[in-house]
Order: sequence, then C-alpha cells, then structure tokens
Amino acid sequence: MRLRSHYPKTLTATILACVFFTTVGLPALAQSENADHSAQTDDRANSVVENLEDLDISDKPEQALRAEQASAATLSNVPLNRLPLNISVIPRGILNLENATSTRAIIEQSGSVITGTGHSRTFERVFIRGFSADAELNGALKNGIPFYGVDSPVADPSALASVEVLKGSAGLLYGSAQPGGLINYVYKKPQKDAAYSISTTFGSFNTRRADVDATGSIAGSDKIAYRFTLGLEDSESWQDYVYNEKVAPTLQLRAELTDNTTLSLLAERIRIDNNPAPADTLLDAEANIIELPIETYLGHSNDFAEETTEQFQLQLDHRFSNAVALVAQVGSNTTKRDMGNTGYNSFTGPVDEEGNVGRLVFDQRRTSDGQYAAVHLTLDKTIGDFEHRALLGLNYSKNNMRNHNAFNIQLPEAYQVMATPITIYDPIPGTYPHRTDFEDSPPFAILDWTNTDKGFNVQDLVTYTPWNLHMLLGVRYGIFETQYNSDTVWSGEPRDRWVPSDNDAWIPRVGFVWDTTPSVSLYASYGESYRNQFGQARGQGGSFDGPGDLPAD
Repeated sequence: MRLRSHYPKTLTATILACVFFTTVGLPALAQSENADHSAQTDDRANSVVENLEDLDISDKPEQALRAEQASAATLSNVPLNRLPLNISVIPRGILNLENATSTRAIIEQSGSVITGTGHSRTFERVFIRGFSADAELNGALKNGIPFYGVDSPVADPSALASVEVLKGSAGLLYGSAQPGGLINYVYKKPQKDAAYSISTTFGSFNTRRADVDATGSIAGSDKIAYRFTLGLEDSESWQDYVYNEKVAPTLQLRAELTDNTTLSLLAERIRIDNNPAPADTLLDAEANIIELPIETYLGHSNDFAEETTEQFQLQLDHRFSNAVALVAQVGSNTTKRDMGNTGYNSFTGPVDEEGNVGRLVFDQRRTSDGQYAAVHLTLDKTIGDFEHRALLGLNYSKNNMRNHNAFNIQLPEAYQVMATPITIYDPIPGTYPHRTDFEDSPPFAILDWTNTDKGFNVQDLVTYTPWNLHMLLGVRYGIFETQYNSDTVWSGEPRDRWVPSDNDAWIPRVGFVWDTTPSVSLYASYGESYRNQFGQARGQGGSFDGPGDLPAD
C-alpha cells in the first residue's frame, strides 16, 4: 500500500547489480593484502563476537573497538586521557559490529545522548544532556567544519570513520552552540593502497540496503589518492503508505603537494525521498485516547518529503616544522526540503461519534545555505618540565535559513472547521494537490533568518610531566549577528516583522586532568557557550535593546 514515483526501480536494479558485483566482480578488484581494512569486509566484524579478547585488531586501526584520540575538542588529535572534557568516540569497528545503517543507531551508543524522529523518519533530532543538538543549531560538525541543515540527515554511515560526541560547552572553538554539546562526524580518509568493498543488507518491510567503498591512488600516482563511498537504501514500513528511499554518494581526494603540504577535498550529496507519517494522538469528544491498528495511515497517500543535502569541503595542511603546523579550512553546504504532509500535530478537533476528524494539510519548503572558513596555527613546544600544545585560530561562519509554509486553510479559523475530513474507522487516504510553487505564489508564512559568527581563539594544552598533570587554558572573543524576518498572512492580514540583533562575548575554558595512577585520572573543567535567540527578548517581542512591540506593515 504505497505510492512510488521517483526511482525505486533504478535503486532496486542498482542494489541487484551491487550483489552481483560482490559475488562475481569483487575478487578480481582486490589488489593488495595490506589495503585499508576499513574498506574490506571482515567476517569477524559482521558476526556476533562472543569474546572480544579473541579479536585481533592490532593491524586494523579502523576496525578498532576503542578510540585513543579525538580531534573535536582541540582541533588536533589529542590522546583522550589528556583532555579535561567529557568526550566519547565511536570508532568504525563499532559501526561494523552494529551494522549501523543510520546515524541515529550510532549516536545513541553514547551516554547522555538521546534521539527522536522529526518531520520524517530520516530526520533525527539529537539531544545532548537535555539540550537540542540539531544541525540548524550548530550542533553538528563534519571533519570539524560546522554543518547547517534543515531537518535532513547529517551523514550516511557508509562514509564515516568515527563519530565524536563532545558533551558540555564548546563555544571556545566553534562559537555559537548549545551548552549540551555537539557531534563531530569524522569521514574515512583516502588511502594509496587500493581496496574495494560492497556489502548488502536485506530485512523486513522490503528493506534493501547496499554500501559501497572504494579507495586507492589515481592513475598509479603516489601523490593523489581518492575515496568513494555510496549508501543506497530502499524500505517500506509497518505503516501503510510510509516508505524511505536514499542515495548518498561521497567523493574525497587527497593530494600531496609537497612533503609538508597536503590538500584535501570532500564532496557529498544525500538525496532522500520518503513519506513522513503523521505522528498525532487522536482524542474522542471526551478526550479519551483512541486506539487504532498500528498500520493505519490517516494522511493522504501522496504525502511526501524530498530532502537534498550537498556538502563541499576544502582543507590545506602545511607543516612548517615538527613543531609548527597550519590548517586552513573552507566549507559550504546547501539543504532543501519540500514536504507535503497531512495531520502532523494538526488534526483540527476531537473525533466525533462516527469517527470523523478534520485534518490540516501542511506544505513546506525549507532551505539552508551555510559557509565556513577557518585558519588554525598549532605549536608544539617543550620548555623544561612543561609540554605545550598551543593553538591560535580565526573562524567565520554564516548561515541563512528560509521557510515557506502553506496550509490548506487559513489560521486560526482552521480549528473551527473540518478541513479534509477522514473517517478513522474506515480510512480511505486518497490524494491531495500538495503545493510545490512556493517561490511563485504567496505562502501562508515566510520565516527568514541569517546568523553570522566571527571569532578569534587562543588555547594551550599544557602537560606538567613530573606530576602527569594536564591543563587546558583558552579564551575566545566572538561576535554573533542575527537578522530575523517573519512575513506572515494571518487571517488574511499580512504582517511583516524584521528584528536585527548584534552581540559579542568573551568565552573562557579552563580544565585539568591528573593521572593519579596509570589507570585512574581525576579531571575538572569549566566552559561556556552562547547562542543568540533570534533577537527576541525574554517575555517580549522586541530586540535586546529595542522596544517590546515590533513594527508591523
């Protein structure tokens, strides 16, 4: 019971081709026993490991089940036991053992982190220590570069080498962010040794998935390497008319310009077509919850969500000496989500005695454009008994989000009428002419806001070797600017609101780790984060420094 209109036949054919390639063509492509093991199928990693001590991973760094370093906390790889922070790393070995097919399955393995579905089954809301860490709130990084998304999945597991979850304030390095923490998705790296891998998964509800991974040098060059990953998925659901289709290719190039300079490029595109199932609780006229079969669908059969994410990254690494290194990063990403949904938190009243209830049709186009640039200079220096790892950094980010919202009826009168009614005891979903002309015809509401974040940070990770004491000291000066505009049509009356807001702040970070024994450490830390609330003052509708009443036209 599912309408499909995009590319399921193509996707099915692709997966079948992958199966054939796995069983027939893959042995002919293997070129090196010493190839990158993260791109090879390890029988032990795809089966239940009853005794992890028997798993030899000494020569398989990306199959390791325990991480030793992390980069999200200091913008350089630092042993975890030196960091006075709460950070957990989920390495590739765990992803393989879990056969992870979504980022949700990965993130939930970290303590103090929970996830929940959003407007579609592929959009996963993330909460760290009770605070939202969604991409639109600067809660997601890709290789240390902020990613701004709009209800779209941040990454596909096929491309990931590990996932780092930094818990607590991270404003020192990344500027505006929620105080609960953030997540850094670390991608697999290109390798010179050729290796190829394809794996397939089949499951209930017609679930089919294929993961492709290929790496090696280009044209036999020992200076340029590539890595290509591809995640393909096609599945239905326990609920009628609900489905999910995904294509997620990623291409990376790494060029050694000199012995001390490398240039890395990443290009990624994630395309998802699905049907976002309504997630409402129905009440009868006396406010009793109505029980329905789990497969019952109360929306329209042609409800849909089309989500596209495109990411581009460029990074230059240069080492002046063994002690001084420079990292320059630029990145951009665009996301777009078109959605035609029925009944998402919007049934228009209680169910009457015959089982009739009204529904609100909600059509939306949501877009986001983000840019990021940063330069970091690191210095490793030993002075007497003190080992220093200092960092000087400049970074700039800008993100614009725009919502076009349209309803089948005007609010607030919507809640007094039975719009597109349905009988829940004998539902016939039918179809609805969802809107896709958001740019050409006036929608119900336009929400448009732009965030700009600029900052300078100084940090030093100091180790006092006689005591095995590690100290992290740092400060950031940041400037955060917001422009927020709301252009709405409420009960037929247009209203325009525009709110600017500029803020700056000094953000400190202090912490220490004391290795009392080789296996026991004590640590304490203090840090801060900040986030502009779109220029709204508490309890008012104005800006921080302006009047409470917004201008209206």
